[in-house]
Amino acid sequence: MAQLEHKDQKYLEGIKNGDSKILEEIYVNYAPAILKLVKQNNGTAEDARDVIQESLIIVLKKVRNSDLKLTSTFLTYFYSICRHVWWKMLKKNKRTTVTIEGELGLIDSTDIEKEIIQRERHQFYLKKMEELSAGCRQILRLYIEGKRMKEIVAIMGFKSEGYARKRKFKCKEKLLNRIKNDAYYVEHYLMN
Repeated sequence: MAQLEHKDQKYLEGIKNGDSKILEEIYVNYAPAILKLVKQNNGTAEDARDVIQESLIIVLKKVRNSDLKLTSTFLTYFYSICRHVWWKMLKKNKRTTVTIEGELGLIDSTDIEKEIIQRERHQFYLKKMEELSAGCRQILRLYIEGKRMKEIVAIMGFKSEGYARKRKFKCKEKLLNRIKNDAYYVEHYLMN
């Protein structure tokens, strides 16, 4: 089965071809997220511009030297590169109080792709979980936190552990059905 090209592949092609409209779109759509990342980690707007420029150069080199294909959104891919660039700048300048989640270490496209896919899945699952009722969300969160059935019964005010297990099972089933029936899941996880 032929793999469909990701809709955000246009950004990579635009960068490769020096398309000013694509570059402008990247700045308009993605610069605010990068600015927020940099400012939250002791940076300035000027630092953010440097990070974006450096990251665009990295992407340009990658698309010119290989047949790079996106397996995630461009934002996720670009953000991870920007985060890595900013982390290296901070380390080089020995700034303190860094709150960047998860250091990327050396940029290896397979590691970045795995991390990106893992984060996208996590965000997707959280989004689907938010679609459940408040009761189901609470039961599943308690279960994920490792609470015992006795604790869940007490917290939720259920009459028995059997009922709590049944509710947890039904909520988990609802979540899985929402995930499996979502077009995003079908497109990104079943088609690959």
